[in-house]
Amino acid sequence: MSTSFTITDQAELQKLAPFLETEARKDAANVHYFFTERARRRGTSFSGSAPLTPPRERSEAERLLAAKAAYAKNQRPEIALRRKLLFALADLGEHGYGHTAQRVRGHYDRDLADHSAPVCPDAIGRAQIELLSIPSEDVVASGFVRDALAALAGLLVQSVQEAA
Repeated sequence: MSTSFTITDQAELQKLAPFLETEARKDAANVHYFFTERARRRGTSFSGSAPLTPPRERSEAERLLAAKAAYAKNQRPEIALRRKLLFALADLGEHGYGHTAQRVRGHYDRDLADHSAPVCPDAIGRAQIELLSIPSEDVVASGFVRDALAALAGLLVQSVQEAA
């Protein structure tokens, strides 16, 4: 039986590529930690420490499954909105509005970053006020501000829907 590689398969691999890279980096980090820890422990004995075992090498199929799970988790609406907000803030920072982006990021880190906690409408309002302080004459920055405001509005709408 021959299996053919389709355009759909190619598209799926492209969207999974960053997640596959992350899984490969995790594996490399585990191996690096093992060798670093083994070198640190050489010639010494720590009471209560478990024996050091080398990390199990995952197959490509296991990495692919982990990447698919990470991709699916990353596509949940609340995470997608938070990701959109963070990308817009990074773009604002690169465009010369780093101080404002940093203040909005502070509101995010304190009150919006936890996916399991309810969204704080007051934090969204404070973040929106900070974003609206950016002059609308800057066309490029205005696009980033619109993206961030849309993400914040989406988080607020989502929290209201969950409460209802």
